[in-house]
Amino acid sequence: MTPLGYLPECRSGVIIYIRGGRRLVKRLMDMGLTLGTLIHMIKSSGPGPILIEVRGSRIALGRGIAMKIFVKEV
Repeated sequence: MTPLGYLPECRSGVIIYIRGGRRLVKRLMDMGLTLGTLIHMIKSSGPGPILIEVRGSRIALGRGIAMKIFVKEV
C-alpha cells in the first residue's frame, strides 16, 4: 500500500484507503475516487499537481491530497 503520489507514471492501482476528514472523503467520492476504484497514473513527475485517469475521466490532484490516497499497485 503506497500513497498515490508515489505511484509511477503509466502504472495503475486500486484505492485501498483514504486518510482524511469527512469533507475530503466526500469531495473525492464525488469525483469518482471511491474504495476499490482503479486509477491510472498519467503524470506524476515535476512540480505541480499529478494527473490521473479514473473511470474514463482525467483528474488533476494536488500532491497533498494525492498523499492521503493509498493504493495497491496492479
